[in-house]
Amino acid sequence: MPIETTIQPRQKLIHVGYTVACLGFGIWGGYDYAVKIPAQETAFADFTALSLAKDEFEVKSRAIPLGVDDAKRYNEVKAELAGRFAEAPTPVGEYDRAVQLWLFVISCGVLGTPYFPWMLWKKSKRFFRLDDDGTLHTDEGTFTTEQITGIDMSRWMSKSVATITIDGGVKIPIDDYWFRNGDLIVGAIAHRFHPEEWTMEGRDVKKLAAQEAKKRRLAAAETESTDA
Repeated sequence: MPIETTIQPRQKLIHVGYTVACLGFGIWGGYDYAVKIPAQETAFADFTALSLAKDEFEVKSRAIPLGVDDAKRYNEVKAELAGRFAEAPTPVGEYDRAVQLWLFVISCGVLGTPYFPWMLWKKSKRFFRLDDDGTLHTDEGTFTTEQITGIDMSRWMSKSVATITIDGGVKIPIDDYWFRNGDLIVGAIAHRFHPEEWTMEGRDVKKLAAQEAKKRRLAAAETESTDA
């Protein structure tokens, strides 16, 4: 039965999740940049101006009684401060606007939101199929068993990436992190070239043997403990 790859389900979930997160951060950053921060700046400027006016009237009143107009304005200032500001507003940080614009609006919203769907689409256009007779079908072309000259497994255990070598020097990487059933195609080819090192499922023979030996030792130790 042919082995054919599809995009790993977890990759779809991850990239959809990242897309939603980037969009959310972009909208949040845009709101802060365009609405919240300007409102904070206006509030802080108004509070500062009103506080200065109040202080000036109080200093003046200690020297001479306030006139009718000044007294009226003084009461208006105090009423506006009490009505608008339960506590002093916090000034906007020096880099708050820049952070919201470049980190959230630009990086997350403008760049991040389309990047993850694009990456998912790009990967979904690739395919690998290994027929029962060993013929490999890829984006790069179709290659018979004789045309497949080797496979590099040096990054398989650490990165889940194996590179198939085709006659003529063409190198085709398969990333099991991205492609479901990629391990079966890699395992079938690796087992053909290095049966003493790799199983048909792309697993390291020596590690499997070490794991089995460890299980046997643990089982023997448990048996001895029970008998004692």
